[in-house]
Amino acid sequence: MAEALENVYFDTAASPSLYGPEEDPVVARLVGVEKILLGSDYSLMDHSKVLAYLAESGLAKLQQQTILANGLPLLGL
Repeated sequence: MAEALENVYFDTAASPSLYGPEEDPVVARLVGVEKILLGSDYSLMDHSKVLAYLAESGLAKLQQQTILANGLPLLGL
């Protein structure tokens, strides 16, 4: 299963509308923070709402920074 999901990522886009911030540590524990991408569904949802959701998640600052940066290599940045 791990091999089949090797290139699968999860994003935070709808999370503030669907879940509480306490869900992020659960997801991080299950899939690893390196597989979570920051997403905002802009223009449907302002990015500040997702950033606040991440800040309230209870994840360590380093984990939050990892989520913020995960998309960069995927975009070649």
